[in-house]
Amino acid sequence: MEENRKFKRVNLAEHPEVYDAHTNELLGRIVDISAGGFKMIAINKMEEGKLYVLNIVLMVRNNNKKCVEVTVSVRWCRKDIDSELITLGCHLVQIDALERLDLDSLMLNKAEPNEGVC
Repeated sequence: MEENRKFKRVNLAEHPEVYDAHTNELLGRIVDISAGGFKMIAINKMEEGKLYVLNIVLMVRNNNKKCVEVTVSVRWCRKDIDSELITLGCHLVQIDALERLDLDSLMLNKAEPNEGVC
């Protein structure tokens, strides 16, 4: 099946945790990412077309964490074939320019995002 992607997708060796920015509830982990969005393995189903404000937790030096806040639109959501988990695709709707650099570091396989705290 041919994909109509605008951006190259990068599979991640480590899978950053994703939290609801309002409730701090763990939603899942990112498995691949592109400049336009990411694929996530989630614990529960999320509503397609709905906007979510999420915190993505990135590891930095000395096991410190950095949170990147993003607003996403869930484009698709389906049950994972091999488990009880959910696979979903998120389109990046809004992200701060500096935090965009941190996500870009994941795509470029750089070792360290900019330091910060959650």
